[in-house]
Amino acid sequence: MDCSRVSELIVESGLPVISESTLYRFFLWENNSHVPYLHTLDILTKFCGFEDYKAFESYTQEIDRFTFGFGRIDKEEVPDAKSLMHFCLHLDELKPLYAFVEQLPDTLCFDKKIALGEELFYALKSNPNSNRKFFKNFAKIPIIRESFFELWADPRFLIPGYEEGIRFYLADLRPAESTSDLQDYIFANCLLFRHYYLTERSADLKRLATSVFGYLDEHDHVLNDIHVFPAGRLIACRILHFHVLNQPEKLTKLWDFTRQWIKENYTNWDRDQQQIIFFNIAEALMFCSPFGDHLLPELKHLFHPLLKNLPLYLQQADLKNLVPFIDKNGSVLTTIQSV
Repeated sequence: MDCSRVSELIVESGLPVISESTLYRFFLWENNSHVPYLHTLDILTKFCGFEDYKAFESYTQEIDRFTFGFGRIDKEEVPDAKSLMHFCLHLDELKPLYAFVEQLPDTLCFDKKIALGEELFYALKSNPNSNRKFFKNFAKIPIIRESFFELWADPRFLIPGYEEGIRFYLADLRPAESTSDLQDYIFANCLLFRHYYLTERSADLKRLATSVFGYLDEHDHVLNDIHVFPAGRLIACRILHFHVLNQPEKLTKLWDFTRQWIKENYTNWDRDQQQIIFFNIAEALMFCSPFGDHLLPELKHLFHPLLKNLPLYLQQADLKNLVPFIDKNGSVLTTIQSV
């Protein structure tokens, strides 16, 4: 069924057909020894946004060269090898790491930022020492803020000391003076709010709600001024907040605004942005069930163009099974663990 749908999507994108059986052999058949034709590889890589397979191969090699630059070693050659970045953190030798990341430009391509954030995530998660020095000294470096704190955000707070790390990330922000600071302010505080909600830290939850939502009250237009990622998290935290306060009438008012906002902006969002908004709202509804269950059918209807391309079993699944599949957060995608 899934291979059949992918085959349809390839044709719908204007590319030559690849049969369901070919896709099955390529991706799912464990005993497959068939070497695909270059023509097939070209179609698949074009479907993924590359010019052809040669361009895809060149791009992946460039990413490999970048990761080699911070000392990542091929796991197939040395399965238990650790990167130089890993040892810098675990041996508390941060000066070389600081010099390395400070030289990296903000214009570094997305996949290189992802690779950098991933390496930092796992090194910090397994660090036997305190991560405080790293958070204190690196939280203001732009490439670290984006690659680690944002693209590899840790919503489950698996990294030791991560809460303090978020506070260092938030330090000195001026949300009233800069859209960039406003986005960072909302994003990081919403991470903390979600964490406090799930860990039932009511005093911290109340304090944060007063400072963050108090600041943003009467500024609903802010959703149109910021990136969809912090916007999605802000809506989600509002839902959770109204659940804590048991204020269904305020949830209804929020939903009326959110529904219109989605309708006005949906076609301007790309697929990733659509997933970000759907995931954040759906996850919040899942957490506070049955408080907001009545909103789920309409939410699915609003995002029908996105959901219709999912496997049928996911289209029919409950939130517990659907939500993790939609998650776009890198640290969640590669560390399979329940919330």
